[in-house]
Amino acid sequence: MSPKDKTKLIFVFGIIIFFGVVFFGTPALRPSALLTLLTALLMGPWIQRLERRGVSRTAGIFYLFALSALLIAGGLFFIGHVVSSQYEAIVASLPEYNARLFARVLAIEARAAELLNLKKTLGLSEWIRELGSSLSGWLFSHAGGILSHLFSTIFLVPFFSFFILRDGPRLIKRWIRLVPNSLFEPTVVVLSKISAGLSDYIRAKTLEALAIGAMTYLILTLIGIPYAGVLSLIVGVTNIIPYLGPALGLLPAGLIIGLDPTTSYLLAPTLIAIVAVNVVDNIFVFPYFVARQVNLSAIALLSAVAVGQQVSGVVGMLISVPIAQIIKIIFQEVITVFYRQRI
Repeated sequence: MSPKDKTKLIFVFGIIIFFGVVFFGTPALRPSALLTLLTALLMGPWIQRLERRGVSRTAGIFYLFALSALLIAGGLFFIGHVVSSQYEAIVASLPEYNARLFARVLAIEARAAELLNLKKTLGLSEWIRELGSSLSGWLFSHAGGILSHLFSTIFLVPFFSFFILRDGPRLIKRWIRLVPNSLFEPTVVVLSKISAGLSDYIRAKTLEALAIGAMTYLILTLIGIPYAGVLSLIVGVTNIIPYLGPALGLLPAGLIIGLDPTTSYLLAPTLIAIVAVNVVDNIFVFPYFVARQVNLSAIALLSAVAVGQQVSGVVGMLISVPIAQIIKIIFQEVITVFYRQRI
């Protein structure tokens, strides 16, 4: 490789590292950046289809934005009239839930100490009391910050998405021109595979989350479960996280329904309904929508989720599988190029 090509390669990697540092070094921008990328990957293929039908790229973006605005308005109408009131009721009841959970754990600890002849309890009840108090305080103190971040994200994402969708292909072509000639073809192949793979995966997970959330809401509403809107929203969102998502969605439902004396008799139907939805997901929805888009083993998926959680918390868990997919594509292409050169 010539010195000029080496300089190009260093510059290309420098651009990648710069954007990586900006993303992981500015937590406030992560939601907007992720939603912008999500929007671009979801809308990109549809814009290309409109272009093939003779619609200009800018007009196609405006058409899709208008359609998305209608869909989002319908979603916000549902959230505003159903979920928000249920969420406020749950937040207001958190101190009561904490007190009931503390009392039950305290009784279990006392019974265990009596049976095992322990001189003192394990301290689990105190830990739960402190956790509940800190959670309630965090929700009340951060409510304003969450709303401000939400409104800023709602404003920034369409703005960024418009320019990424309009100018993204041109910027990518300019970036590819910086790649050395010997690596030009593999780079184009890798970028094409990554773009197609991420688009398919995100569309599949979005459809899966919507399907699971809708099924959960329908079943819980038919059964007569209170807070069906909030619980179905939690189940749908947490379902995005591989393997761990169903358990994360089941836990809040069990606590909220089980700790309320007026709804505790509905605990078993609630858990059965959510488990049934996840069974349907694993048998029908996941294999049809997602499994064929991500060719990763269970160990690879779990490892990616664990590493993502350690690096960037919940956001890391959400983006762990796409990043693992990107690494796999790059690794496969590197091996292919290496064997071609040896042959």
